[in-house]
Amino acid sequence: MEQLFAFAMAIAASAARSSAFLAGVVRRHGRTALVLLATAGAAQLALAQAREIDQRSRYTAAMDQTFTQYIGSRIPHTAYSFGTQASVPWAENGYAIRSLADLRASFNPLEDFTGAITINGELQVYSAAFNAPDHRLGTDRLGLWANLPGGAWTVRVGSQPDSRLGWPLNGTPIAWNRIPAALLPYAAEWRVGQFVALQNFGIYYVAEIQPGVSVRLAPLQGSPATGEFLYNLIAFLPVDSATSIAPIDRSSTVLRFSPGALSPTIRVGHRVAATTTDTLVRNAADVFVTAIDHAAGIVQLNRALPLDPIAAGRRFVFYPRITAGQVWSKRQWDITAPSAFLAVEFDIVLFEGLSPAFESMGISNAEGFARADASHPDAPFGAWPALWAYSADDGDRTKLRDTSEMDFMELWVSPNSGMKLFSTANIGGTPAWNRTTGGYSLSGNGRNLVPASMAGAHKVAVVYTAQKTYHYLDDVLIRVEAFRWTSEAPIQIGMNMAMGSIQRGFAANLNFPFRPEHFQRAHLDIKGVRIWHRAR
Repeated sequence: MEQLFAFAMAIAASAARSSAFLAGVVRRHGRTALVLLATAGAAQLALAQAREIDQRSRYTAAMDQTFTQYIGSRIPHTAYSFGTQASVPWAENGYAIRSLADLRASFNPLEDFTGAITINGELQVYSAAFNAPDHRLGTDRLGLWANLPGGAWTVRVGSQPDSRLGWPLNGTPIAWNRIPAALLPYAAEWRVGQFVALQNFGIYYVAEIQPGVSVRLAPLQGSPATGEFLYNLIAFLPVDSATSIAPIDRSSTVLRFSPGALSPTIRVGHRVAATTTDTLVRNAADVFVTAIDHAAGIVQLNRALPLDPIAAGRRFVFYPRITAGQVWSKRQWDITAPSAFLAVEFDIVLFEGLSPAFESMGISNAEGFARADASHPDAPFGAWPALWAYSADDGDRTKLRDTSEMDFMELWVSPNSGMKLFSTANIGGTPAWNRTTGGYSLSGNGRNLVPASMAGAHKVAVVYTAQKTYHYLDDVLIRVEAFRWTSEAPIQIGMNMAMGSIQRGFAANLNFPFRPEHFQRAHLDIKGVRIWHRAR
């Protein structure tokens, strides 16, 4: 049998070199040769399967390698250290960022993201320059903070304890006796146009109020318009809206509404954005109210909204000013070649001073929220720190028609997500492997759940090579994605603190602050960044 197997393998090997040989064997040996060739084919298949298993085992072994082991003694191409006492890091290009002047020399605010509403319906305004409140240098770090300059931001929260209090979402008024008891003391604050977030459903606005009788909600941005909302948290936000009665264009600095349609809570200084059926329109400028006549329904803006002409009937949104820090590297790295290599490692501290035991994931009732809020009144609800890479804006806008994006880290702090939901997913990437041992697991939407709260010091790292990204947390590989950088532009690295969102999906996760105290620990501290790079 061993001789037969060896003969079959020899036939297969020879066949790989010469198809003429096959024909000769069949002519000379007939059916016996065909049997032997079939045996050889099966052997080849078994050999291929064995090789695949071996490759998988070596791949798994490589995945067990730490980032430190993978990088070894390679010298970084670029490195940054942050803090008033920072020293120049060891790298081909080392930068010590000791002041805001140093920060401006090495980093930019990304021009497109300085508007009142950035991507994903975020609430904060990013400054066109690096202001001190949002960009704070300690002795050994740069803190990117979220702030509430006006000091006014309060969300009223309640929940439905049983199915008798289900809310119809088909436009039917909600009877007063179906309003949760925790919300009734604040019913006098409700106003037409106010935004309401329904946990796991989306974002709505108050369309009608009949005090003591009913309240009616209308959906926004594709939130469910039919069905019944049960059990989960309900949040009335300090965000107002109204429908315009006159068109505007790129030169318009006046918005017109029906007399009396503007809530008295809309004030000078409130930020302004327009809605569409799907989201909030991303403004490329900080637009806010400079004067308001509530009775006449007229709002004066500091500048025109940088939007295409808008017909009458568009809903506009007004909310208190929130600011936050964000920086983007002036240096850029070319990874457009298939053989390009990039590795990035960040030393960060998240929400310093917050107890690592704090965990809010899965809160879905008013009692649970009240307990979490009472035990950690300064928990950074709404905080959304991120480390990521984007197509660089190098002045050639045509290169940005395909805007590739790598997400090194995103973290949401909300009653839904807690502080364990950790995203490393790239835009356009396909998960190839996720760590599900040692306390790691996957959430229902494919994001990584880490073993413990992310509050505290961490190392976040990513390697991009051979059209894959390898994502590490605290030196442990937790995710591999098939991903190709398809943009023609080079890459630049960004770090930012966002503070909540009123876009449907994020609002459904209650991803926003609830009180002014929630801003006290809403900051991402960066101690150092190291980049290894090979263009090809």
